[in-house]
Amino acid sequence: EINGVLHVLKDTLRNNEKRKAEISANMSNIEKGVKNYDPRLLTLKSILETRLHDKYHQNIQVSILADLIEVKDPEWKNAIEGYLYGQKFYLFVDPVYFEAALKIYDEIKFEYNLFDFGIVDCEKVLQSNPNMIKGSLAEEISTTNEYARAYINSLIGALIKCDKVEDLRKHSRSITKT
Repeated sequence: EINGVLHVLKDTLRNNEKRKAEISANMSNIEKGVKNYDPRLLTLKSILETRLHDKYHQNIQVSILADLIEVKDPEWKNAIEGYLYGQKFYLFVDPVYFEAALKIYDEIKFEYNLFDFGIVDCEKVLQSNPNMIKGSLAEEISTTNEYARAYINSLIGALIKCDKVEDLRKHSRSITKT
């Protein structure tokens, strides 16, 4: 019985040491400005880039929305991250390659358990011509990518920022910093 308890304690210690190393690596990445992504997302991105390269014989850029945008005012960071939630991990490819990328995603999503992620149909988003209303949360995001800008505008371009909770009901869609 003592050997069994000792074995369990050793396993727990090994697991805790492994978790500590993972947390330490994550903290180190954060300090260096490297974002920590779900390994499945990085697998999806890599598979898409590889298979699109094989199909078109050129490097096709696959981007993560979170890498394409910057929050201007840190006070709105939590509101933005909370509202975008999983969508900040959606992938972007040039519209020319969207259908091929979507087909690849559909082929591998079960094998790699990729249900938390998506690929944005940039052409469709651009065609909808989403606007950014003055005072919206979208104003707090900067990007040089036209597809990311259009997508952000479609999601939060009509979501009005309010400083006080009492002002939330003045708008059909609104949000506070906290």
